[in-house]
Amino acid sequence: MFEINSSRNRVKTGFSQQQTKRNNTMLLFNLIRKNSPISRIMLAEATGLSATTVSMLIEDLIANNLVRELGEAEPIARGRRPIMLEVNATGGYFIVAELINTGLICHLFDIKNRHLDFMQYRITMELKKNVTSDFISQMLYKKGIPASMLLGINVIYPGIVDRATKKMVYSAIVPTRDLLSEDEVEALQETYPNAVFMINNYSSVNAYGEYIFNDYDYNRSLVAVNIFEAVGAGAIFVNEKGEKTVDFSIELGHMMMDRDGPVCKCGNKGCLETLVGICALFKKVEQATGIDLDYTDEFNHSRNVEAMKKVKELADEGNPEVIRILDGAAEWIALALTNMNNIIDPGYIFIGGTIRYLGDDFLNRIREKMKKLNLKHTDFPNIINYSHLDGEERLKGCIAMMMDDIFALRMEK
Repeated sequence: MFEINSSRNRVKTGFSQQQTKRNNTMLLFNLIRKNSPISRIMLAEATGLSATTVSMLIEDLIANNLVRELGEAEPIARGRRPIMLEVNATGGYFIVAELINTGLICHLFDIKNRHLDFMQYRITMELKKNVTSDFISQMLYKKGIPASMLLGINVIYPGIVDRATKKMVYSAIVPTRDLLSEDEVEALQETYPNAVFMINNYSSVNAYGEYIFNDYDYNRSLVAVNIFEAVGAGAIFVNEKGEKTVDFSIELGHMMMDRDGPVCKCGNKGCLETLVGICALFKKVEQATGIDLDYTDEFNHSRNVEAMKKVKELADEGNPEVIRILDGAAEWIALALTNMNNIIDPGYIFIGGTIRYLGDDFLNRIREKMKKLNLKHTDFPNIINYSHLDGEERLKGCIAMMMDDIFALRMEK
């Protein structure tokens, strides 16, 4: 028996005609991707849309080569046998490019969210010009994919983005010389004119991933806070019907917390990143305990996960210096989140990044300190939680962002 339980599969109302069509088309596409083979009548039952509306939207998806018919299903009762549907795996492809301080990692996905390939390279001045476009071309050629079949390119990096101009503004992690220039962005758009092109920072992508993949009350806004070597946050605001209305990044890591604190890479003093960024924590632990930790300033490196696990082990063993350092970090994080909470009042806060390997004790410290600082909320165990997104879900969140734009641009024509 066919059954889909998520409340998010129900049709939303109260929008403009174009917005409603866009929302419902993406809703049907995602249901087909997750539950294929599936028929039009099953989609109508799962969403509450009329059979006529479902048929019309499915025809649009088929015309755009995103969905295909498989043929008739086996009969289960009298009457006409339904035509089953699935996402057309060869209907299009996506590139997610991660620009970090050690180079660029390019990922290739098909429209079913299957991870087909990846390439990684270090950026040098000799390789710099148009290297992103060249590597994407190599990936497509390797898989025999025509450039015209590339539906979207989403470049993500730990830094500030001007979405209107698709410009990388600044990063405290990635050297300025390695940021995509206007010429490189123009070259990408000229080489792949049929593809949606986006530039986002990690925090915005993680927030979108939480919105897409996490299981929570979708009628409340959220903030995803990421504490790696860098610190950032992204917000998703929704209306009373659970539909995303706006998303944006928050430069939480460069919120000035201590006027007499350490000098940050951005040039200011006492930024949150200098106080709770994981490399700053590792350095404090080494200085206080004399214990060497194997870590690196390379963004999102696996060595730093192991170093963080070692810090947790020292805290669990009762090392007083480590406990003091972590208590101080929890205090700074609680203060920053309280300041943010007082401004935008999110329904949920998800904490991700390497910091989450400190475990529940550290998270509870943050919750307890926020209770003392914040006058609005008292239900912090339900409001503040660790993120459960993995790297693959973050990348798929990038694809969901591109699909959202594709439906906005193409399905409304």
